[in-house]
Amino acid sequence: GLYQSSVGIVYFNADFLKSEKILGVEIFSQVNNFFSIGAIVQGDESYQEILDLITGCDDVLKEKTCTNFNAKSHESYFNTSDQIEEGLKNLKRRGYKFTISQSWESPEDETHPEYIVSAKDQKDEKLFMMSWLGECYTMEEIQKICPEFWAQLELEQSQQNEQQASTAADYAEYDLIAEPFLEIATK
Repeated sequence: GLYQSSVGIVYFNADFLKSEKILGVEIFSQVNNFFSIGAIVQGDESYQEILDLITGCDDVLKEKTCTNFNAKSHESYFNTSDQIEEGLKNLKRRGYKFTISQSWESPEDETHPEYIVSAKDQKDEKLFMMSWLGECYTMEEIQKICPEFWAQLELEQSQQNEQQASTAADYAEYDLIAEPFLEIATK
């Protein structure tokens, strides 16, 4: 997605394929990173304009590597952590309720998940990025920008989910075919 902080910093996260050679075999894995870009974004740019901006910007900074997206343990930690409670107390006093929009871990510190949190009261909704800075969580108010960019991401995610479902069905069919041969091979 594409977010802008209250101080104008534009963040995006992106998945990449990473290749490594292990014992002479090339292995591919998915890596997700949060980046910030040093470019001015108005918030109404098209999907292609954003891609052009990102690829043409000399000032792209990798903020963090993200692993273990949206794990159940993150929600439990969110609901029981004193550090998170401390970070949210002023908003709680004003009547805000919280839901986790995204969560992830950083390879540098897997014990303190980081979050994008939606805070809602009766009149208002805000998004915050909660980042661990070694001793406490910091909260930075952010907002989603560029609706066309988000719509395109949702479309691509939907297509990816359909492809994964199709692949899973193919493997299930393969398992049904292969099962009798596995029984023979293990005798």
